[in-house]
Amino acid sequence: MSKSETGLDWGWNQYCKTREVYGKSDIERGGLGSAAVWDAKSLVLIPDELSSAEAAPLMCSGATAWTVLTKYGIKPGHRVGILGIGGLGHMAIKLAAAMGYHVIALSGSDSKREDCMSFGAKEFYVTSADEIRDMEPLDHLLLCGSVSIDYTFVFSLMATHGTIYPLTVSLTPVSIPMTLMIDNGLRIQGSLVASSHDIREMLHFCAENDLAPVIERFPLSNEGVQEAIEALNTQSIRYKAVLSAHE
Repeated sequence: MSKSETGLDWGWNQYCKTREVYGKSDIERGGLGSAAVWDAKSLVLIPDELSSAEAAPLMCSGATAWTVLTKYGIKPGHRVGILGIGGLGHMAIKLAAAMGYHVIALSGSDSKREDCMSFGAKEFYVTSADEIRDMEPLDHLLLCGSVSIDYTFVFSLMATHGTIYPLTVSLTPVSIPMTLMIDNGLRIQGSLVASSHDIREMLHFCAENDLAPVIERFPLSNEGVQEAIEALNTQSIRYKAVLSAHE
């Protein structure tokens, strides 16, 4: 008897004998089957206003940003920085702007300036440019990039008692300048993806506010997968790659 036939669900919400386990993977449970048995509590209804291709990235990067933007005391008018404008960062800008936060986009180059402003950012800075020295300090900063973080530089961007949220991390240990952190009352706040309840709220918020990720579709085939991987490796995706059976 397969695991799906036992009534166990697979994915982020799983059951292990007497307790529910969240955030654990199981390589024997795949996502390409023709049928599955799920516990109803783990299912999320996609609003009619969102397509499945749009909802899929929202339930990953959208949910990750949603947790930070709704759980840790960020208020309308707070200066919220988004460092790293990719699949996660661009959705963080859209959500934060729709919530009434003052969004500041930070990127390694100027190539995404127009995109960021159209997503709802009020300010844009290139991290290597001199102009960033004149930027007003940030109350909150979401780290959404794929590169290793220089916390000495990051701390220099923050207001006193500011909070930093590392949403993408390297497995390589990083150095934290504790004196700078202590002297300025800074906080590093850990956060994972949203709960099923919060994902439902996030999807309805996106539907009501006409928010959707910018996606590039690829056919769900051997050729489509290879094409998507090549685009990811060359960093040409703007901003989420989605494999679609309907392409």
